[in-house]
Amino acid sequence: MDTNLIFQFRSVFEAGTIVRAAEQLSMTAGALSRAMKRLEDVLGCKLFTPSGRNILPTHEAKLFYISSQEIIGSIENAKKSIKQQKQSEKELKIATFEVFSTHFMAWMIQNQSIQFPVTLFEATPGLIEKNILNGLADFGLTYIPELNPELDHLLLGEMPLGVFVSQKSKNKELPYAVPITELGINHLQAKSLDGWPNDFPRKIQYKFEMLETALDLTTRGMAKILCPKFIVKIENERLNEKHKLVEEDQKIRFPKMKVFAVKKKTHPENEYFKKLCKAVRLVLQT
Repeated sequence: MDTNLIFQFRSVFEAGTIVRAAEQLSMTAGALSRAMKRLEDVLGCKLFTPSGRNILPTHEAKLFYISSQEIIGSIENAKKSIKQQKQSEKELKIATFEVFSTHFMAWMIQNQSIQFPVTLFEATPGLIEKNILNGLADFGLTYIPELNPELDHLLLGEMPLGVFVSQKSKNKELPYAVPITELGINHLQAKSLDGWPNDFPRKIQYKFEMLETALDLTTRGMAKILCPKFIVKIENERLNEKHKLVEEDQKIRFPKMKVFAVKKKTHPENEYFKKLCKAVRLVLQT
């Protein structure tokens, strides 16, 4: 059925006359009368009867008017969904955790000259994928993937780790500042979110939820940190020489973490996704 006929019918029903409804619809009365006749043919019933200069709706017309409200509501909801989808496609919505939300996102926005809106959701491993599946975020970045048949995990590169201290605190015996979050079973064989191997003990004095806090304590010369090397490179760009972070020699060989971009299989690789992937590949090469 032509949905225009439904809108025209409702105008005639509410106006009470073909002439008045035609004026509201910017149609001729003759064209609107013919439209109502086509609708009657489709429905197989009479909709209006003459009453002086006006028209009266039949019982069938009253029933159709009530049911047409649901049809109109469905059409409006569909239009709204399409509009929201188009608006969403003009925004980069990312779920990730602090390895990428701290420093990297600001670096990406500046380095890639990002002009479109960016919304960032902080999430721990596993929740990143859930945020994408429930529609909160369009894309994710992770190095501890939780595979799902509805999701694509695109390998972007490897992320080497290093132990870093402040330039002024080299050769000092310092405790570690580590994430509070501990991991369950994972392919890294690591207990801590920073990727420290289970088989090697270390002195831990500080536990923080925020990577930024651990970095700040490290630059103050009070702790050391196991951290992706690209984050330290970005951090050092903001520090003076005295507080710059330097890498300590370690007997432990840390695994290079594989970094993945995550999206729904049904979501296209739009320009925002491509810019995100390009920025990650670029920063991993630095």
